[in-house]
Amino acid sequence: MFKDLADMDRSSNRVSSTAVNHGTVPTGSPSAPLSSSAVAMATRSVVEAPNPASEPLFLDVQHPMPAIDHTDDVSPSFLSFMDLLTDGSQASPTTLTTTPVTAQANQPRVADYAARPTQSLAETSAAPVPSGLPTSRTAEGASSSSARNSLVLPAGPLSADMQIEQIAPWPAISFFITLYLRYMHSLLPIVHRPSFAQAMTMRADRGDRNLRALVLGLVSYTVGQSPLSRMESEYSRADLQRLQRRCHRASMLLLDREYRKLSILHVGILITGYFCCQSVGQVNRASALLSEACQVAHNLRLHESGDIPEFQDLDTIEMELRRRVFWHVYAVDITEASGGNMIHLNDFEGLAPLPSSVDDEYITSQGSFPQPLQKPSYMTGYVACVQLFPVMADCIVRHRRLKQRLKRARPLSDAEVMLEKAWVQEARIEVDRLMSDLPPALQLGDGSPRPTGDPVEDAVFGMQRANLLITEASVKFSLFDYWLELEPLTTESINERAALAHRAYATLSSISLDDLAANGESMRGKIFRIVIALLRSPDMGSEWVNTVQDWWSLFSRVNFVQLMPPDMASAFDSRQQSPSPSQAA
Repeated sequence: MFKDLADMDRSSNRVSSTAVNHGTVPTGSPSAPLSSSAVAMATRSVVEAPNPASEPLFLDVQHPMPAIDHTDDVSPSFLSFMDLLTDGSQASPTTLTTTPVTAQANQPRVADYAARPTQSLAETSAAPVPSGLPTSRTAEGASSSSARNSLVLPAGPLSADMQIEQIAPWPAISFFITLYLRYMHSLLPIVHRPSFAQAMTMRADRGDRNLRALVLGLVSYTVGQSPLSRMESEYSRADLQRLQRRCHRASMLLLDREYRKLSILHVGILITGYFCCQSVGQVNRASALLSEACQVAHNLRLHESGDIPEFQDLDTIEMELRRRVFWHVYAVDITEASGGNMIHLNDFEGLAPLPSSVDDEYITSQGSFPQPLQKPSYMTGYVACVQLFPVMADCIVRHRRLKQRLKRARPLSDAEVMLEKAWVQEARIEVDRLMSDLPPALQLGDGSPRPTGDPVEDAVFGMQRANLLITEASVKFSLFDYWLELEPLTTESINERAALAHRAYATLSSISLDDLAANGESMRGKIFRIVIALLRSPDMGSEWVNTVQDWWSLFSRVNFVQLMPPDMASAFDSRQQSPSPSQAA
């Protein structure tokens, strides 16, 4: 059974585990790729027949989860999460249960769910999904405004001991968590989808304060990152803004900042809070949350996951999540550093091994199955993208070191300049190699879509193509700026920068706006920095002006299809709510 990811000892920084044969394929595993039907069977068996003697998933062992009446708690919306993980082969909510319940007790909920509109994930799938969740780009936004859900948030102030239903309606939470698992997980894979879906089905959040905080953080992240076309058919912009604000504030209140028992859940909560604050323009608050996330990641020694013997007891799921969380925080940290912020996670401290390019459905606590050859993993794009950031980090460090030397009137010698130029050339070759090694589903080419027949898969790979392209452009612009510090500006270098900007824009502009916008503030920030880099170039005439205008237009179009508060300064209160006397005590 899956382990408690919060089982981290602060004093020794060790994670307990009972798994054996770590990192290997389970005994008796097939030599051929695991079929989707086998995954469906394995996932269904976990949900339909949980082991009551096993430790509940994600629970704080110091505060065990109280007994739950699953007749009231198990949401059909969350049961449909398992459909997302098994290509629609999962049993329907009318037959799938997590605990023995009577048909009479379950009948009202089944009848209520059956009355809700559903859409198929793919043409061959008959599995129901939560109401109104778009499954294709033609269906997104197809519902009229009159079909929107009426979002009524619970009244009263927030507190650190509230359950999710006291913060936001459960149908709204399930809608956005399903949206996250379907689309956004490929960009923020900080949970293991099958075990997270099981935890939600079993309502493990009721007994785990940090898990509640993570769920609410993922909701606020999804609202801020997702294109409006995937949300406005269900909720108005005003409702989305209210929900995002309330979920973010509740997530921060629920986060256990005593940090007596560190967990990667803490890092996940902080990084989702960072993205939420970035999406509403709260830059200083976002920077503070990122700094905190980096420090917690360092305390957890995520950068040492593959090097220290004491971490060899981790099961495969825990090891993969540690690697994913580290690389995601590292990528965000370097992205912010490219805009002038300090670097919190330095390469010389160590870098964790790369995550496996295997979908979550093929990873178990005992090991992982090989990814089917005919089904490229969405983790391939994630792994390829994070490999670009060490190159950018090295460039930023070299650039800043050179500037400090110039301030102290200690310029590089001719030999040192030649060595640095050689490094820049090698870095460019490395970036080109990483991009050329991408699988066909992620090859950028001219940015034209490569339909697979599954609109969700097309959207996921489209988002990753956009992320890869803008990251590649950002790294190359960083290398170019450093090159210009090593030699005087020439006409050739000016033309080279203009050609780079033109090629990157031509490819990006041919990608769906929804795919671009799904990358959120990361996409907007990188586009904005490219505009700034172009403005530092001398006037090149009408062609240069058109290039700058094109990039600024792209920045504006991405903003247009995302949720942006009308008044950034008042998106969140300037301070958290004061604790109640009981909380202060």
